[in-house]
Amino acid sequence: MHQNINFEFEGEKYEVRVLTDGSTTRIRVFKGDKPANGYSYTVELDPVEKWLVDPVEEMVDTAIKHVKDKTWEQCME
Repeated sequence: MHQNINFEFEGEKYEVRVLTDGSTTRIRVFKGDKPANGYSYTVELDPVEKWLVDPVEEMVDTAIKHVKDKTWEQCME
């Protein structure tokens, strides 16, 4: 499964790309065709388990938050 989630921040367009093979989900934010920062997110899930919170949704929210908070840039200073 492949899912793209678009958002804007400070007038720039970003895309969260979510790729899953059923058990492993990989998430990365892009600005254009290049990664927006050095972060990538991976979560491995047992499809049978029940979750109180959707872990993939939480990781997407975290990825967007890292862009908006400029977390990567703060690490580089």
